[in-house]
Amino acid sequence: LSDEMMQLLRNAKIKESRLIKVMNFLDGSWFEQPSDFQPKTSNETQIRFGYFGALSKRKRVDWIINSVADVIQDKSVTSEILLEIVGEGPERIHLEGLVRQRGIEKNVSFRGSVTDVKSHMQECGYILLASETEGVPRVFMEGMSVGATCVGPNIGGVAEMLENGNAGYLYEPTSHTALS
Repeated sequence: LSDEMMQLLRNAKIKESRLIKVMNFLDGSWFEQPSDFQPKTSNETQIRFGYFGALSKRKRVDWIINSVADVIQDKSVTSEILLEIVGEGPERIHLEGLVRQRGIEKNVSFRGSVTDVKSHMQECGYILLASETEGVPRVFMEGMSVGATCVGPNIGGVAEMLENGNAGYLYEPTSHTALS
């Protein structure tokens, strides 16, 4: 639970004695890196973003796609922009259509469900999140463990996890352009 969720439960008159804050956790293998491991960093020629999670309306993956499309279509950005979407869900067909509609098929790949999430994350310089609501996102813990920069909405546990912008980038979740 995030601090925000704890406060909501207190406001709902849940007895304090029944509330226990338990942070999300990762399997320790996420922190084991080969001796020659170097986190993926963006360079001047290519920037790789990643989304890892459910393809559902609540996750607002359409905001991520539209934001990436806006950056790609910004003529002042000279780097190649790539977006890897890992996950499945009821919005996949709609999101694939949005990618076609925005004309960014060569920049966006849908990977579906994968067995080795860590290796896909290691290829991304940035992990993006656009959820309407979120507790303490495990995807950011995983992303940070492989050296990715996390970018998420200034809500609940996201702001808490990113230390109000000190451990990643926060944006005000008013529209996809705030993420761009």
